[in-house]
Amino acid sequence: MVGDRGGASQECVAQGVANVATGFFGGMGGCAMIGQSMINVNSGGRTRFAAVASALFLLLFIYFHQDTVDLLFPSPLRCRRRLSSIASQML
Repeated sequence: MVGDRGGASQECVAQGVANVATGFFGGMGGCAMIGQSMINVNSGGRTRFAAVASALFLLLFIYFHQDTVDLLFPSPLRCRRRLSSIASQML
């Protein structure tokens, strides 16, 4: 996109470690790197600091607005409990 080559293997290892760590906190692993990169590039961010700054902003937003985020995006564990209770009632 911007002409620079990134370290694909380093990014894959970092994404794998992050996905494993997410599981310890009850989250669901995934990859939002492409979306985040597109937003950064379209906003003029070209350095690693832009990626770190957007990640920290997202972390702080989730930390300080936990109730709102929990209403919009229920935790995977709560969804799993809800689905299993519905399934048990159907049997």
